Amino acid sequence: MISREVRMRSNAEQGVKIRGIVEALGREVATSAEARVMLVLNDADRTMI
Repeated sequence: MISREVRMRSNAEQGVKIRGIVEALGREVATSAEARVMLVLNDADRTMI
C-alpha cells in the first residue's frame, strides 16, 4: 500500500493503483479511445495508442 509518506515510482504505478480503486468501487476504467470520445478530443477515431 502506498501512503502519504511513500512516493510512487512511476506514472504506471499510479495507474495501477487508481485502476484498483476504481474497480473496487464497482466501476469500469475507460480505454484511451473511450476517454478521447468522452473528452471530445480531435481525431479520436484516427489516433492509435
